[in-house]
Amino acid sequence: MASTSETDELENDFPIIPLETNGETDETVLKCLIEVALLSVGGVPNINRLNFEATKGKFKKVFPWETHFETKRAGSTIDLLFITKFNTETEGKSEKSKSGYSYNTDIDMLFIPTSVAVVNDETFVEDNTIAVIEPTSQTSYINLRYNENCNFKISPSILSTKENTADRYISSQKLLRTMQKHMNVKQEAVEIVGPSLAVLPEQMEKVRDLMTSVDIVFAFRNKDWPSLGIEWITRDRPNDWPPKKDLDELYATGSHVVPKSNKSSSPEEADIMWKLSFNLAERRLAELMDTKQRYCFLIVKGIVKDSKSKALSSYSLKNVLWWMLERGDSTIWTAQTIGRCLDAYLCELIQAAKNHKIENFFMPGENLIEHVDKRSMEVLIHRLEKARGAPMSAIIGNTILTQNPARVFSMTPEKEFHFEQLRSKLMSYESIERDQQGILQIVCYHFINLGSIYAIDPNMRERAVRFIATFAEIKYPDEDPMDLVKQMLVKDAITYISSDKDPFIEWSYSCLAVIAEYFSFKELEDLLKSYDFIEENIASVLANIGCLLHRWSKADHTFWENQRQKDLTNSEKCFEHAVLNFPNNTTLLAEYAHFLLVQERYEDAIAIGRRCIAEKEENTKCPSMRFGIEDRDSVDNAIARHINFEGKIAAPPKIFGFFVTVVALKRQGNAEDGRNILRDFYSEVEKVHRDLKYDSLSLYGYACMTLGLYKEAKQPFIRADELKRGKLQEDNLEICNKAMAS
Repeated sequence: MASTSETDELENDFPIIPLETNGETDETVLKCLIEVALLSVGGVPNINRLNFEATKGKFKKVFPWETHFETKRAGSTIDLLFITKFNTETEGKSEKSKSGYSYNTDIDMLFIPTSVAVVNDETFVEDNTIAVIEPTSQTSYINLRYNENCNFKISPSILSTKENTADRYISSQKLLRTMQKHMNVKQEAVEIVGPSLAVLPEQMEKVRDLMTSVDIVFAFRNKDWPSLGIEWITRDRPNDWPPKKDLDELYATGSHVVPKSNKSSSPEEADIMWKLSFNLAERRLAELMDTKQRYCFLIVKGIVKDSKSKALSSYSLKNVLWWMLERGDSTIWTAQTIGRCLDAYLCELIQAAKNHKIENFFMPGENLIEHVDKRSMEVLIHRLEKARGAPMSAIIGNTILTQNPARVFSMTPEKEFHFEQLRSKLMSYESIERDQQGILQIVCYHFINLGSIYAIDPNMRERAVRFIATFAEIKYPDEDPMDLVKQMLVKDAITYISSDKDPFIEWSYSCLAVIAEYFSFKELEDLLKSYDFIEENIASVLANIGCLLHRWSKADHTFWENQRQKDLTNSEKCFEHAVLNFPNNTTLLAEYAHFLLVQERYEDAIAIGRRCIAEKEENTKCPSMRFGIEDRDSVDNAIARHINFEGKIAAPPKIFGFFVTVVALKRQGNAEDGRNILRDFYSEVEKVHRDLKYDSLSLYGYACMTLGLYKEAKQPFIRADELKRGKLQEDNLEICNKAMAS
């Protein structure tokens, strides 16, 4: 039987837009509503703010022999398959959550001991094999038979026996209870949720306003893809999805086992039951989904979540979509509008729900909804069918899908563009000819403004382009929408540059970085020339874009590896074009050489570095080159350490050129060549103005340390310390003294 709340949910269902009462839908408005509902997609939390060292220490109490726990991120946050929530209200909120994003989602942090692993069968047992996988009657659920001969021993308190055998097994439930006990020693709020220990929101000091929870998931690494799941690797894929070129990478992500039991298991079975996990492969599958597929998933997820039904989990929704991508009509995603794609996905989901069967994409023998109450499923099917017949109504009547646009639209002073005006126009929408333009006028107003705002956020750049392009498609249907994207972004960039103040300068480079990603460099250069930029200025702008893209490629919040690689590639192209445009500029050469050093392309770094130091430019006259806190993840380690102490580092470009050349020569194996240019390096330092002398002396000292010349490094550090007393030079001198003593 369905619960009363589920039945009531049907009685209070979303109202139907007049246009959709007869089965008609406006594809243009539907596309806009999907964009509006998902206007926050792309905003991600800074996971670097989470520190799990204490958690690792508590796992070590259970596994005292483990020296290092590997951590892996998983879940909707990392997959970017969630809807970021905008905060615009201040009442009852802490200072840090008064505006901006919050993340109504969780993150799974896998903690994996690195000293041990589990194996598929006895054939692969080694000294560090902690257990052997044994299948159970439940697909994807297994037992872990403890390897008594393993070099690393597990406490008998988390081992159990099984009927009719003398073997011992690792108990998933005892492990969770033991870990929960350790986690609660200091009153850390923890509850057992599935295979995880959920750290409750009120205990998440640094991010409690950002995410629902952090699920701490213990996992053993399987050295191979599980033999029980080998069918996934070998099966036929009619649509080549995931693509063959990605299968090896997916296979290489391996698998894990996590402490989770099947709901139908007896207490005795549950005690020693574990589940095969493909978290890392699932994350890669999420990355392989294109924008249409991701948007369709998020809209349906919002519909299901708003229904309050527990019949279909997000994981079940993903599996239906993955099967559809592997075996369904592949032309849907390339030849149809996003409205038609949404309809096809809903159709597939409804059919699976009616059949009461959703197979695990990795382990087809497992029915993910086997234990769902049929009446609860019928209630949800009714909601899904209604949403399929009236998708615009399902979106505008959905509290989850409309909470963000309602907040954002209310921020404009023009009340005629507030969200309630859009809702009102939709709820009286009867005729496309008569009513469509009024609706599109409101969404277009916000698309053009959001496009401009989002372009400065690296995670929202795709949304920026989509918003501006959608605006152009509606307003100028006979023109190429991407032309407007170019013109608008460069116009915004020029406006920001003219302010000549932070953060506007960086915002300008963000806009231009988006152009560099979506268009050719010639188009970018031509756009800048149209605003009277000369070659030298264009070269400088390109180098600054290159630095920004390099930072983006290293940023913790850039989750997708393919986006990191794209940013890295475009970063190098920017440096290349900058140097081509203005080949004798020491700043451009030094920045490019440093980029190549960080990429460990030492031969190229040396070549560009030598070009830099060969220039005749006087250091007393040329501008300084600077790296700050924002650059820490994208600079050489010695420079990053300096920034950690001082907040920045600034020196003439030739000083950086010498530093890069010496370090690259050493790392290439040519330390002698590096030592041979130290005299010229020091001579160049002597020419530096007093304002830049401290950092220049430091860079010379770091170069000496890289070469193992600690005695020679002490002199510049002592001189730097005389210029400015501080912890950094004390630390540098201590390192040198210890190295010399050893």
